Amino acid sequence: MIDYIIFDKEHTHLPKHIKKEEFDLLENFHATFIKFTNIVDCFVNFKLSKKKLLDFMEYTCEHPIPSLELIYPDINFLFFSNTLFGRIFIDNTKSFFKQTNIDGKELLKSFEKREEFKMMKLLRDFGQHFSIPINDLSVSTNFSTNTQNIDIFTSKIELEKNKETNPENKKFIKTIKSDKVALMSYFYSWCSSIDELFDETLNEFYKLIPNEVIISLQKHFNSYIDNRKTTIQILPNAIQKIEQLNKTFISEDGSRYSISKGFDVLRFQRNAIEYLLDKISSEG
Repeated sequence: MIDYIIFDKEHTHLPKHIKKEEFDLLENFHATFIKFTNIVDCFVNFKLSKKKLLDFMEYTCEHPIPSLELIYPDINFLFFSNTLFGRIFIDNTKSFFKQTNIDGKELLKSFEKREEFKMMKLLRDFGQHFSIPINDLSVSTNFSTNTQNIDIFTSKIELEKNKETNPENKKFIKTIKSDKVALMSYFYSWCSSIDELFDETLNEFYKLIPNEVIISLQKHFNSYIDNRKTTIQILPNAIQKIEQLNKTFISEDGSRYSISKGFDVLRFQRNAIEYLLDKISSEG
């Protein structure tokens, strides 16, 4: 006899049984879901890098230091990490559209035309050949809110050092009018644009999912409280097929037990599931 289960990998002793037809649907969907999981990983990495940069800046403003030069290495690392993770997300989104046959060429082209994405690409490309071109930091005070902000600057002259490596970068540098370039305004713009691009990507992926799979995801992957042994919140994130072997064994103390054969566990990453469930819920 074969059983089909869905479970939380942290609480494998509390599985829930599902029908073979539902298991087959989820098993067939799994390969496509893994591709989406990669996009979610890239997006989450970008969001974490954004948070770490802003948290560091906030802490620095709340705990003044003798010189901004002391935090230059940290700002350099955190800011460049964010540009890298941003471009990794964009490049993986391109790959995701190709892998899933989503017609996203025009969508991506419209985003790549944005000034903030051009700056992100320029800085990422620059950082592959030189140290990222941050050459000044400043602190400004907003007296109405009594808060301070750190701004990061580069210069057009510095950026031109790498203009010959890419014709698109060269063209973009020519459009920069001021020699001193404030980067935090670009940062906030590309953070907003990447959120927007992820939402658009999620929308396109949602359109690919068969209705019966959507129903199964809603039915089996929402979190719930299991009261069988103790009150535990279950966050389903895996499915498995188990064959119950028709053999009974006797242990040394005389008790009887049977064994089962487990097939490969198919993991459904919880972060990606949460984004999908939120999308399904928003669609009604």
